[in-house]
Amino acid sequence: AQHELAPIYNTANISVDHNQLVMEVMKKVARRHGLECLLHEKPFKGLFGSGKHNNWSMVTNTGKNLLDPGKKPNENLQFLLKNAAEKPLSDAEKELLARIDEHAKRFDDAMDDDLNTADAMGAIFELVKDGNVSLNAESSKEAVESVLKKLLELTDVLGLLSKKAEDEFPAEIQAMLDERATARKEKNWKRSDELRDALAAAGYIVKDTPQGQKVTKA
Repeated sequence: AQHELAPIYNTANISVDHNQLVMEVMKKVARRHGLECLLHEKPFKGLFGSGKHNNWSMVTNTGKNLLDPGKKPNENLQFLLKNAAEKPLSDAEKELLARIDEHAKRFDDAMDDDLNTADAMGAIFELVKDGNVSLNAESSKEAVESVLKKLLELTDVLGLLSKKAEDEFPAEIQAMLDERATARKEKNWKRSDELRDALAAAGYIVKDTPQGQKVTKA
């Protein structure tokens, strides 16, 4: 049988207290009945234990959830960057990049204001919102790359969206993945299949999804 207990969500520091209290109460109640409450994920071989986990979100001071992927995750910046065309910036894109600089300045001002992270997160949200509204599959690579670079630059200050080194691919593998993405965009299925086979031979399994290529190491 499975027994589930879910404390009501709250701010991070209060949720930590709730989490600690729940575990203490469970242990005390178990002992009162001559039992022992094990909170290990797998206390013994062949026996499942606690499935305790935490659900968390990242919300600005205006209530916007920054981890919401939206209704069209295939239009996110990483996806657009992989498929963006090399072409000059349009007037609209130049205006976008000027607004991105304004969002970045608001972020800097907030951090200079006694590390006002709530307003800093708000500036990041506005940057993401502006990029999502303004960029699409027809956007230039320079525009997409500039917005993504600025987003990563700001989030890195707060330790967000950091990409682990182990998630990065060797240069030759990344080159094949980029070439394959281009081949698929141009409907060059033969070349796409050749590159997929070459990647498989190198130990990388590629699966095509609506969000782009998903790569796992064999």
